[in-house]
Amino acid sequence: MKIKKDTKKAKLVKINGIRPTTINQEPKPIDEHGYPIPKQVECSNCQANFWLKFSISRQNYVLKNNLDYWTEQVTDQGKYICNTCLRSLYYNKPVYWCTIKNLRKRANLAGYVNNNFV
Repeated sequence: MKIKKDTKKAKLVKINGIRPTTINQEPKPIDEHGYPIPKQVECSNCQANFWLKFSISRQNYVLKNNLDYWTEQVTDQGKYICNTCLRSLYYNKPVYWCTIKNLRKRANLAGYVNNNFV
């Protein structure tokens, strides 16, 4: 019984068959070291200005301060919440339970508050 092995030519055909895809992304402003600049936004609750950090691993700004990330509602899309308001939302339990429906996100926010990330 013969075992068929991949030949070098077959491997090259497989590699050449892969086509790279390009994703159209808006260019991020970059500082002098090549890292994206944090974005200044306004809190939708208290109207305080704060900075959104850029996550290099995700190649996007962090989702911790996006209100639509927590509530998963279309009406909250594009709104941001500062760390102080996010912490006060967590401590106001009836509003917290009604606003954040996803149990995993509730656990994440509880961990952020307990570990002083927020």
